[in-house]
Amino acid sequence: MPRSGKGETGMTTTCPVCSVASRAGRECTGCGTDLSILDGIEGLGVRYYNEALAAAKAGREEEALRLADAAVGIDPGHAASWLVKGKLLAQAGRYNEAREALERAQTTGSEDAVIQEKTGKAMARIGEILDEQNRKREEEEETAARRRQRNAGLLAAVAVLATVAVVRLPPSTFTAARAVQLALDGSRTTAGRHVTAAPADSAVALRGTLNSPLEAALVESIAARAAGGRRIDVSGLRMSDTYIAAELGRITATLPAVLRAHVPGAGQDILDAMSHVKLTAAADAGGGVRLAGTVPMAELKPLLMEMAAGIASRPVDVSDVKVADEYIEYTIREGDAPESIARRMCGTARRLEGIRTFSAQNARTLDEMRIGSVVRIPRRLLAHGQAAVRERTK
Repeated sequence: MPRSGKGETGMTTTCPVCSVASRAGRECTGCGTDLSILDGIEGLGVRYYNEALAAAKAGREEEALRLADAAVGIDPGHAASWLVKGKLLAQAGRYNEAREALERAQTTGSEDAVIQEKTGKAMARIGEILDEQNRKREEEEETAARRRQRNAGLLAAVAVLATVAVVRLPPSTFTAARAVQLALDGSRTTAGRHVTAAPADSAVALRGTLNSPLEAALVESIAARAAGGRRIDVSGLRMSDTYIAAELGRITATLPAVLRAHVPGAGQDILDAMSHVKLTAAADAGGGVRLAGTVPMAELKPLLMEMAAGIASRPVDVSDVKVADEYIEYTIREGDAPESIARRMCGTARRLEGIRTFSAQNARTLDEMRIGSVVRIPRRLLAHGQAAVRERTK
């Protein structure tokens, strides 16, 4: 802005054309330019700034922005005008331009603590808005990528089916395996299950670990639709160790009630022992399943091995399953009979079978019934309160 000063002859101003100092309101003595237009220009930037504030408060954002532009054009060193312009640009969604205006406000108002605080808050808010926009854009891009992936899988499956319909021949196992893989990866129900499809002889072989038979059925169904008539080999699909252990636990917990209801004469000792099974399952180095834990009867180990093999569809190792059942020792007295011992210690004579089959020694002792001989009675068969009897406990 041309500077004015007061000399001996009155107010002077610097000509914006030739930079010669001349009296204000007169013609320039250097080039003859009419300098009266400069009268009152000082303070005009502040006036536009105030009018911009008034327009912004009245909701006239476009008018306010034009006035703020005029204010900084007339007085580029007015930090408050830059601050107002930055805020108006941000409200209009022009965040990059808003940042530039706010940076100018910080620079021109470097010694004004209020300007620094307000521009800092405004720039921080713009940063938050831009971060949120970036996050939403990334989510939209990720969603679009997943959609493209699903569409690619569907298109591949459609291409395979079209080949079958037009050529009347099944696709190659390589093509079918690729179509199956794309369909599995693109399906919302099977994505993330880490199931792979590969060509194998005349079939598409599936490999992977699943958490339930339902998941296996879904995988097989999707693969069958995408394979274009090629056979699907599911022998490589396995149940997870967690599912095997949970399923064994469920079966051992419910099997006694099922046997009692549907298998008359089912061994009482087997029924009682089943509810005391404690097992865990884990994959072994050979690709099978290793069971570990305890069972109350040795006869249960082969039964549980067969059950686990049926659930897992792979070999089962029960070498880490131990037979462990606590017992008390009962000494036969005069007048005792096998049934009376069972009733006294277990509450019912029906427990006699469980006592007899607990060990070969028990069977011989109960057949001979010699006074002073010892019978080992499993604690799981004892009636309530009998566990604390004074007979010697293992």
